[in-house]
Parts: sequence; structure tokens; C-alpha cells
Amino acid sequence: MARLAAIGVAIVVGALALCVQAPGPSDALVPSPWWVVALVAVGFVAAHFVVFHLEFRLDAVIVSLTEVPMVFALVLVDLPTVIVVAVLCGTVTSLVRRRPATYKLAFNACVYVVDVAVAWFVFRTIVGPDAAGAGGIGGVENPGRIVIAAVVAGAAMSLVAAVIVCAAIAQFAGGFVAKLRDDVMPTSWVFGLSGLLSGLTLAPALVSPWLTPLGFMPIAAMWLLVRQHGLMRARFTDLEAVHGFAAEIADEVDLQLMIDQAVVATARLLHARRAAIVLFDGDAVVGSAAHGGPIPGLPTRTSDPAWAAIGLGAQDRSAPVLRDDGSLAAIVRGDGDDVGVLVVDGREGIANAFHDGDAQRLQNLADQLAAGVGRGLLHRRLEHEATHDLLTGLANRAHFEHVLHDRRTTADHPGREFLVMFDLDRFKEVNDTLGHHAGDQVLVQFARRIGLLLAPDDLLARFAGDEFALFGHRADADAIDRFLRACIETTGRPFELDGLEVVVTVSAGVAIATSDDDPAELVRRADVAMYHAKTQHLGHDFHREEIDRRTPARLSMLTDLRAAIHGDEIQIHFQPKLDLATNRVSGVEALARWHHPTRGWVPPVDFIKVAEESGLIRSLTDHVIGAAVEALARVHAGGHALGLAVNLSTQDLFDELLGDRIERRLEQFGIAADKLTFEITEGSLLVDGPRTRSTIDRLHRIGVRLSIDDFGTGYSSLSYLRMLPVTELKIDRSFVTDLLTEQQDEVIVRSTIDLGHNLGMTVVAEGAESRAVVEQLRTMGCDVVQGFGIARPMPLGALEQWLADGLGPSLESTPLESGPLAVEATSVS
Repeated sequence: MARLAAIGVAIVVGALALCVQAPGPSDALVPSPWWVVALVAVGFVAAHFVVFHLEFRLDAVIVSLTEVPMVFALVLVDLPTVIVVAVLCGTVTSLVRRRPATYKLAFNACVYVVDVAVAWFVFRTIVGPDAAGAGGIGGVENPGRIVIAAVVAGAAMSLVAAVIVCAAIAQFAGGFVAKLRDDVMPTSWVFGLSGLLSGLTLAPALVSPWLTPLGFMPIAAMWLLVRQHGLMRARFTDLEAVHGFAAEIADEVDLQLMIDQAVVATARLLHARRAAIVLFDGDAVVGSAAHGGPIPGLPTRTSDPAWAAIGLGAQDRSAPVLRDDGSLAAIVRGDGDDVGVLVVDGREGIANAFHDGDAQRLQNLADQLAAGVGRGLLHRRLEHEATHDLLTGLANRAHFEHVLHDRRTTADHPGREFLVMFDLDRFKEVNDTLGHHAGDQVLVQFARRIGLLLAPDDLLARFAGDEFALFGHRADADAIDRFLRACIETTGRPFELDGLEVVVTVSAGVAIATSDDDPAELVRRADVAMYHAKTQHLGHDFHREEIDRRTPARLSMLTDLRAAIHGDEIQIHFQPKLDLATNRVSGVEALARWHHPTRGWVPPVDFIKVAEESGLIRSLTDHVIGAAVEALARVHAGGHALGLAVNLSTQDLFDELLGDRIERRLEQFGIAADKLTFEITEGSLLVDGPRTRSTIDRLHRIGVRLSIDDFGTGYSSLSYLRMLPVTELKIDRSFVTDLLTEQQDEVIVRSTIDLGHNLGMTVVAEGAESRAVVEQLRTMGCDVVQGFGIARPMPLGALEQWLADGLGPSLESTPLESGPLAVEATSVS
């Protein structure tokens, strides 16, 4: 502001110096009464208010009439009074019209002083120092020279004022020459026009004061002519602009790019500082764009009550509306539905507020935009349908894998990335029982429930059927685990299906991403973990090498297991079983154990699963049965007529020659068939019923006993069990371990014992880990118990020693009183 003040002082000093150098006295050319000064002042005020302007292309051209009262003042008023009147009238009108800042007001006052000084100097130089009016304004000498002086003075004052303003702006923004070239020179014809109008207005008054009104007729005529010309040019400009606007968006199908271009073009064509558009599909916002800054209060839905005044959401078409905040809004309407709102704010140029012409122009743009938006919305819908599941609205598999690839290549956030595979349990049962409509409801409700738990960057997709995938990141593995537990819990709540409540659970597998994982491998590992969680009834599980048969470690285990079976490295341990009626050991269960040279003791669940999946289970079963029957013969030779229990896999029941090989083993070692019991899980009975039933019947004909293992964890039918040659039920350890503390487990065990006895079967309970549990089972009527409370699994030599130390079936002492002996040191649990 200090620099601007210096410029103002400098031009005022220069203006006063110019006044001093002007030829002739500072008195009026024609002395006039005071009311003439008042009329001149009124003329100055009117000239500041009454301007006409044109907007050619994008340039605003202003034609001011201040030169007219100025030339009258040069003839009728003395110099000091002219300066006072010009400065005072200009300042007052500025305060009324625009209320500028004080420093701008002061600078404009300085410019008014320069206007007067330049006009006075040029006018007096041309008319000469001796010019005077003898009989009032109508009696001046040489009126022609005065008119010429008035024309030149009017043009000169406008030109000098424009140059001074450019110079002032250049002090802050630079580029004085460029501003003269770009801003002053293209409109220099206006200065000549202003001077000519002022001279034509003054000329009749120089002939006679009564002709003064005649002088204003050229102004009125030119005003009408220029205005009509401007309106016509504006119409052509609007038409050209609308066609250009339509051409810009005609070939664009990407909705966001289209509206980004539209708001820029709209702001340019309506001379608005800001423009924005909001698009709807139905009642929801599907896109928005802004140019020049945000416009507050934009609608968030078509039913937004704040925008009902412009007809948003109404059936009847509404014209653009000038809102209370000064913004102008038009509805973008396509095929009878509102698809958007186009808003402009902050009118620039000569008119600082939007007018009717702007409203019509905005509506034309909105109409042109409607067709493009409709096309873009259709393209977006088709694209969405191609990349999303139509039922749930989630991403489909192709889109999920595409996004997953992009995120894996650009990931830069902290925490652990993970992928989850979800699979609904019992979903097929819902479909088969209640129909596919009910199944669809389950899928939709499941997607909504999981969606409520997602973080902003999580991506949930439906792959196929009841299989879903999720990719996201959390702080650590514990956070991932908590998230999955929440997913399982929310899924476990009953689903409301047409008035029925149905419980459907979910199994989930998690793969935590590493830097080397490609998307396909990440999905595969999560799928492996999900399958393991589902088959083991875990709810959810994390991927590990030991559950993945397609890993190098799994392949290595398979190779080692094959060698261990053929090299007799698979050991057989035996766990005694206590007959609660006699307090005597009635038999043992044969358990396979594998001690790997580098892996150590390998859990049976791991190597047995590898054997089942690789086809080695037949060799493993033959090895276990052969070694166990041979060991039983040794025990019998030692005077202990124990029974032997061996587990059979589901794959073993598909082996039609299994019975023949077992029969040969029994004959080889002289073991009675009724001393051998085969334990079969409930699930095995339900797989390929005809084939498994054939094997079971063959074993029954041999004379071996059959036991249902892990009873209570499967889905066996009681009517089916009743028809099988089964003589024993074995209660799963999961119900026995917490028998003393869990009332529900006690109810299940008691009911199973009663059921087994009612079916004429012996009931065995495994997992009796303490004397108190054994005694509770005794009071409940259980027949046989097995567990650490009796003895841990032990090798054959340890078993023989254990029996020889007085815990054999021929003794009356209770095994619980003698402790575990030294077996613990040599056994593997």
C-alpha cells in the first residue's frame, strides 16, 4: 500500500504541475451561476452510475459517460471547482456502488485529479489562452474549435487514466508493457468513442442552451445501437459456446472426466469464479466435480429439502434459480428424471451478479450436459455390472483380482496386508430346504453384516456361490484375528428369512501377504486355510505350511513319509483302556508315531493327512495293522489277553481288499478276530455309502469288532447307525475333558452313554485326564475309559513293563493308584 500511496502522490503532483502549465487563466471559459455547478455535479454522479458495456467473446468492454459532464465543466466551471466536483462525485459514487477499501478509494481520487488536469490542459491548449464567452454558453467564439478540443480532451483523459491504472497494477504484478498490449490497446477505440460522444453532446449547447437536450440524442441512439449489437453478438456467442460445450463432452464416456470438463467450461462461459456439479442415480450421489473452489451447501440426494425450491426431485421442470447466497443453479434432467444439479457462483466481469441471460445460458448448458450424463451413467452401470456381483453389489472375482494386483504393486501403508476367503457353512442346506430365494437373502445379509465391519480401504468380493473374499490391512496379526472373530460372531447371529430365523455359520481362511506373493498365490493360500478351518470346525484359521499340501515343505514331508513307511520308521504306541466294571485293563489302542531325523516328532494329524491326500494311506494302514497285531501276539504270549483297537481312515473304507489283508494278518499271528476293533469316524460313514458299507460288511464277516470314533462331532443318522454292525460308541475327548466344569458336556456324555446302552453297544470315553473324571464316568455308567488318567501312549516295550509291574488285567488293583511310572519319559502324546 505504501508503493500505491507513492504512485498516487506522484500523479497528483504531476497533475497539479500540468494545471499550472495550462495556457490561460484557471477561470471558467464561460462564467456561470452556482446552479450550473450543481447541474455539472449531478451529471458526474449520473455518468458514474450510467454506463453501458459489451461482452465481446470473453472480453468485457466498458463505455463510460464521465467525459460528457467533464467537457461541460471545462467550459462552464473554473479549474479548482472542477477538481473538487470531479473528486467528490467520483468518491461518493464509489462508496455507494462498491464500497472499496480506503487505499483504493484514495488512489481513485488521485486518478480523478489527473483526469481533470489532463482534460483541462488539452482543452485549454487547443482553444487558446484568449478564448472566452461573451454572452453565455451560446455566445462563445469559435465553437468548432471548442468541440474539437472537447473531443480530444475527453479521449485523452480516458487514455491517460487507463495507462495510470496499468502502471499501478504492474507495480505489484509486473508486465507493464504486456498489460498495455493486452488490456489497453485492444479497447483503445473506446477512448475515441468517449471523446466523440462528449463533443457531439456539447456542440448543440454551444449554439444555444435550449438545444442542449438535442446533444444527448446521439448518446441515446448510440446506446441503443451498441446495446442491440451487443445482445446480438451475445446470442451468437451463446450459441457458439453451447455448441462448443456440447462438442467437448460429446465423445467422452467416462463420467468423471466428462463432468470435470463441464464445470471448467461452465465457469468460463458464465464468467463465474466457481462452478460445481452433483450427479445422481436414483436418490444417491454418484459423482461430483468442482472448479475454482468448493460451493457450500450442495445437495446430497435428490430429495434434499434445501433444494426443493429449484424443483429438484419434482416432476415439473423448473427454470434456473438464483439462490439466496447469490449462486445460480439449474437442474440437469434426462428422460424425465433428475440426474444432476449444475451450480455457478461468484459472477465476474462488469455485472457482479447473475442475470436472466446467465440463467438461460446455464439452462442451455445443463440441457446439453443431460444427454452426455445419461450416456455416462449408462456406461457406468454397464461397467459396474461387468465388475460387480448383481445380487450383493460386491466386486466380482475378476474385479477383485484386478484391484488386488494394483494394490499389491503400489502398497505403501503400514501394517500387515491380508486376504480372507469366506465360505458359508450349511448354505446348501438352506438352498435345498427353503429354496434359492432364501439362499439369496442369506448371501445379501451376510455381505451387509461383513460390510459393517470393514475398514475404509478393505475390499470385499463375492467369488461364486457362497464363497467370498476380502483384502485389507491391519496393524498386526492380532488385529486380523480380532477382525475375523467379529466376522464369525456377526455371521453366527440368526438370519431372518421370510419370518423364519435360520443360523448359518461361516468358515474363514487367512493368508498374510508377503512381499513375494502374487495375487493368485495369496488367494490360493487363503483358500487352503479356509478349507482347513472348515474341515476341522475351527471357525477361522491362518495359512501355515503344515496344512498346505502344495508347498515345498509338504512335498518334502511326503517324500520322507514314503521312506519312513517302507523303512519301518513309523512306530506304534499303545494307550491302555480301563474297564470300569472290573477295574482292569481290557485293551489298548494302537497309535502311529513318527520321529523324523530333523523335524522331530511329527504330529499324527499332519502326516496322516499327507498320507490320505497322496494315496499313501493304504501303505500306512497296512504297516500299522501288521505291527500292532504282531505286538498284540507278544502281549498275549505274556499272559495278557488284551483287545486291540486300530483307527481306519475314510480312504481305507474304499479299499475292497482291506478285509482280505486283515484276515491274513490275524491268521499269521494267531489272533482271534474278536480281539481286534476298528475305529471309524462318523464322517467316514456318510462318504460314498455303498462302497464304505461293502467294506464294513466284509470286516463284520471276518468277525472283527467295529467302533464309532469321535461320536458326537459328526452328523451320523441314528437310524443308519442302528443298521450297521457296530458294537461300540467312543465319546469324543472334547466332551470328556471338561466334564467336571461344563454342565453341557455332562449332559451330552450322559445322553450318549444312555443312547449307546439302549442300542446295545459298549460305550468308551476317551480324554479321561484325571481320577475325578474317571470316577464321574463310572457313576454315569460308562463302560470303558481311556486317557492320561489311566496311562499315556507308550511303545510296546514300555507297555509290557507296565503290565508286568502289576497293572495287568489279571490284577485287582486300580491302575489309578500306581501313578504313570516311567512311561512319561518314553511316550509321545
